[in-house]
Amino acid sequence: MGDKVLAQDTGNGYILFPGGGINEKELPEEGVLRETFEETGAIIKNLTKIGVIYFDWRDDWAKTEKQKLRYNKFRGEEMHLFVGEIERFEKPSGDPEDEWKGDLLSEIVNILKKLESNRPFPKQMEEYHTKQIEIMKNKII
Repeated sequence: MGDKVLAQDTGNGYILFPGGGINEKELPEEGVLRETFEETGAIIKNLTKIGVIYFDWRDDWAKTEKQKLRYNKFRGEEMHLFVGEIERFEKPSGDPEDEWKGDLLSEIVNILKKLESNRPFPKQMEEYHTKQIEIMKNKII
């Protein structure tokens, strides 16, 4: 799976990576493993933290009712970024509404092209998208 990444092209200009909130008393490492499993069924090994990014959401960020509630409560994010290896897939354990449909793995070169095509990035998303591109390029070099 070296040339693929756990990501989906949403079709509306965004790339979706596993993620979500951290539960009370949960470490970011525990949260990313749980969220990834709930959304995709992926069991991750060799998890490595590669950074933290802080940013505010744009006013039009929230699309769903769940996102609108998060927007009204937090207005932004502290995003912990990780890389790891997929050990195996099992049946996801989360809310069926959050479960990914279709192909779970995408070619890194395709994700990289999609990310690059979205330049220039909104100011509040510049660091996040630049980090995504850096990670993707490091995986194909």
